[in-house]
Order: sequence, then C-alpha cells, then structure tokens
Amino acid sequence: MNRFKRFTIVKFLLFLFISAIFVSCYKDRFDMDLLEEHGTWNPDVAAPAIYSNLTFKDILNDYDDNNLFVEDGSHFLYLVYWNKVYSRSAAEIFTFAPQNVNTSFSFSVAGALPYGLDVAAPPYTIDYAFFTPNNITVDEIDLDTGRFNFIVNSPNLNHNATINISIPSATLNGVPFSENIDYLSGSSINSFFDLSGYKILFDNSGATKNVLHITYNVTVHGSGGANNSPYNLSLNESFTDLKFAKILGDFKQISFDLPNDSIKIRMNDNNINGFVDFENPMIHVYATNSFGMPIRININNFHSTSGWNAPYDVLVTGIPVPWDILAPSLAEMGQSVTTEFHLTKANSNVWDAIAIAPQWFVADITGLSNPSGTPASNFALADSRFDIDAKVELPLHGKAWDLIIGDTIDFDLGEDIDVVEFIDFRINTTNGFPVDATLQLYFMDKFNNVLDSMLTPAQQVITAALAGGAPDYLVYESSHKLTESRFEKSRLSNLKNTEKVFVKAIMATPQNGNQIVKFYSFYGLEVRVGVRAKFNVVY
Repeated sequence: MNRFKRFTIVKFLLFLFISAIFVSCYKDRFDMDLLEEHGTWNPDVAAPAIYSNLTFKDILNDYDDNNLFVEDGSHFLYLVYWNKVYSRSAAEIFTFAPQNVNTSFSFSVAGALPYGLDVAAPPYTIDYAFFTPNNITVDEIDLDTGRFNFIVNSPNLNHNATINISIPSATLNGVPFSENIDYLSGSSINSFFDLSGYKILFDNSGATKNVLHITYNVTVHGSGGANNSPYNLSLNESFTDLKFAKILGDFKQISFDLPNDSIKIRMNDNNINGFVDFENPMIHVYATNSFGMPIRININNFHSTSGWNAPYDVLVTGIPVPWDILAPSLAEMGQSVTTEFHLTKANSNVWDAIAIAPQWFVADITGLSNPSGTPASNFALADSRFDIDAKVELPLHGKAWDLIIGDTIDFDLGEDIDVVEFIDFRINTTNGFPVDATLQLYFMDKFNNVLDSMLTPAQQVITAALAGGAPDYLVYESSHKLTESRFEKSRLSNLKNTEKVFVKAIMATPQNGNQIVKFYSFYGLEVRVGVRAKFNVVY
C-alpha cells in the first residue's frame, strides 16, 4: 500500500512541473510584433495540465524490478521480497593453495659409465602430505585443473639422465601417472605436467593424513665420463593451479557465520512514521544444500527495524533450534536438498514485527558442518553450494493508519514568475482504491528552508473508494474528490528561490485505519488536473 500512495504523489508533482513550464513559456507562443509598441497585456488562461488513468498494474510495473508482485486467480496481489541471506560455494570453501614439495635426494650407480650404457639407480619414494583447506581429510580429489612443476638441478651429475616420476594413486582414465624428464648434464631443466582430469587417491591409513606417494626412478646415460656417485639431485617440484571437480573425504567442522544479514523491505524506504497491519504476513526461510555434509544453523538476534520505530524482536516457535540442514546422500551427488521453515501469526509475532513498517529484517546466522564432531564421509562437487534464502510475503490485505510518507523532489517554477498575477490549481480524482490520503507539499530553497506550502491547510486529496466486506473486500463504487488551491502574486514571489518540494502524505485505510481492505490488480486511479493562470505582461 505504501508504494501506491507514494506513486500517486509523484504523479501529482508531475503536473506542477508541467504547469511551471507552461507559465514560463506561454508568452513565447505569441508574436509580440503584432501588439502595440507599448502597453500591458493581461491574458487570463485556463487549460488542462495533466490527465492520468492508471490501474494498479500500471503502478506496480513502475515499482521495483528487484521485487515481485504475485497475482492469484482472482487478481488479488501479494508483495514478495527475496534475499539471499547466505551463500557459499565449494570453490570458496575448499581452495587448495600451491603445494611446494621441493624434493632433494642423493643416489649412486655402480661401475664405469661408458658412452651408450644406461644404468638405473634405486627408486626413491617420498610421502608428501598435502596441505588442505580447513585441515580437511581428503580421500579422493578429481581435478578439474592442475600442474605438476619441476626445476631440476644437480651440482655433480656429469652425465645425461632420464627421471621418471610415477604416482600410482593418480590416474587418468584408469592409467596411473608416469612421466619422464630428460636431464642434460650441467643444465637447469624446467618442466611441467598437466594434471587436468586426474583422479588422485590419498593415503589416510596412518597418523599423517592426505599422503601422496611419489616415486622417482633415475636412469643415467653413460657418456664416458667418470662415475662421481653419489649424485645429488634437486627437483624443486610443486603442485599449482589446483581446482577440483569433486572431493571425497572428511570435511571436519566448518564454521558458517554471518552476523547482521538482512532482508530489505523496499516499500518502506520513504516512510517516516506510521503502522501497517497486514492480516497474514509470512516469512519463509529456505536452506538449499548440495554438499554431501550435514550443517547445523542457529538464527540469533532476529528483529525488524524501521529507522523511525523502535526495533522489534521476532519471537518464534516456528524456527527449529538448532536448525538441522539436510544433505544429499552419496547416491544423490549433484543434486540439492532443501530444508525450510515458515513464520506466520500462528507460530510467531511476525504480525507485530511487520506492523512497525520495517525497512529491514535482520538476523545473526551461525552454523557448523558435521555438528556431531565424529569422523564423517562427505563429498562436494565444484558447483556444490550452501544457500540460505529468505522470503517476506505480504498479501495486500489489512489496515494502515498514521502512515506518513515523505519524498523530496527537485523543482523549479521558472524565470518568468514575476509576470503571473495568480495561479489556480484544480485537482479532480476518481479513485478506485480503498485508501484515504491527506497531502501537503512544502516549497523549499536549496538549504531546505520552507518557503511556503501548496495546500492551506493540508487536504484530503484522495478519498477512499467504497468496498464490500469479507472475504473479498471488493470495491463496488469509486470516489470523486475536487481539490482547489490558488497562489496569488504575493505568494508566488515568495517562491522564486524554490529548488525543492517536500511531499508529505498521511495515509489511512477507511474509518481512520480501522477498515480492512484488499488490493487487486484492476483497481485504478484517474487524475485530471487543470491550471488557470492570470498574466500581466508589460511591453
């Protein structure tokens, strides 16, 4: 209901702007050469300034693209506000830092090394423990991308050699990783291998977790030089650009904390006071989880706040405490599971929290994965997410009283105000909405000093249409209201420095806010504005 009232006020201001242009430009429409050389011209001109015929659908189409008006089969309207309260992806939670292995070892070969003789050194195996995000235990990682990098150096290897690197537990299409680096004596060799698409299984059987077994086999190619064994070899290897497609393991306990997140109620942005009593307000909260891990959430300090009324704590029995978020099973990998709860008048005081015309619903959210703390079997895909979405649903059905809406708009009466003797404004409204509105407009200078007001006193420009009773509360007869206001020359001269207009409207449903109403998309408002101006032009 708030937006309807503000929208009609803006339309009302539009005619003032058009009238200002009309006054400032009127004399330019005449050929002054046809007049006597000197004299006074006193035209008295009346003309329609604006006509508007809007349905509620027209008004809503100009409302707010970020929100949704839902219309049911009877054309009854619901105002719905969505907000993603929390969202984390697997890629955000499980970011694998570069792994700097930096293996160095010595090896020996026996006998002479004549040209053409290949001699294999004993295999050398390292057990490298991966550093994992949040110290999770990884049983399997399927890589989307990854590189295995080497910078090979040896201070005393005086023969060429081939270094074979094998990782039996890393496979691509079932084939274990096995690659060779050709080393040239006396040089530094840079090499890397693409690990994209590899599946890597980690050894977690011992006290050290996330262990990868890497074996190096060096074959020395004899070149006729001396055998300087033992040879020292530095590999400077690292794993980089690690991005996963899938992870299996124990993800431990990951914290999900988001203090003071909120749902914005945009309809109340221009509200400066008042109360709206929606008959059936609802808040729906949905948690969508495509991680293979359970999550436990606590929602704390849940309240509504308006900026002009005191914050109101939402007391509920409808929120599970704690709120256990379901997870898909291993067989459901790639799917998501939604856990939800709903707050209504029956299980909370959301009705009172909405009544203060809030701009925000605010809550602190804390949570923990694998809440039992025992070893778990979890999984995640790259696109797995944990999201909490909240929806505030306000059926446009209820009462409003002392609802004050304010808005400031730039405004200019034009440069030729001195030639105007008076301006009469006549506002005709035919209203199909069940809402009364008392309006006042304040002309202000650039320092926000009030120069004058439009209506003396403030007047009920819009009179509520007549509506029937429950359950439909349908309007059966529109209302008509004529409002007139005159600005004499003395008042117009006070407005020369006007740069802004502050619009203040006091809204109420009929019977001073005691009558329950409903809003339908076919309700409409017809506004006809006429202006009469008297000029006094000396030429």
